[in-house]
Amino acid sequence: MAPGPEGDRGAPPLPAAATLAESLRRATERGAREVRERGEPRGDDLRETLDAWSADPPDRFLLHKSAALLLEALDEVTTPLMASTRAR
Repeated sequence: MAPGPEGDRGAPPLPAAATLAESLRRATERGAREVRERGEPRGDDLRETLDAWSADPPDRFLLHKSAALLLEALDEVTTPLMASTRAR
């Protein structure tokens, strides 16, 4: 039977996925606060997770690739955001 939209609940948890989720949560919370304060949002938590995984990547390639893509997306949002803040 194929897993439903909630995923395969019988699958073992992946510690690296929990690490990625926590890093993303902290990065977005901090980024939102920095934007509200007219600062530059940075994905430091996510960047640190990726750096740590460079030496010891998670078992799942998609986790590492997803983290890299999420960091890239955060960086892409930051560039125009900072340009509009500087223009004010």
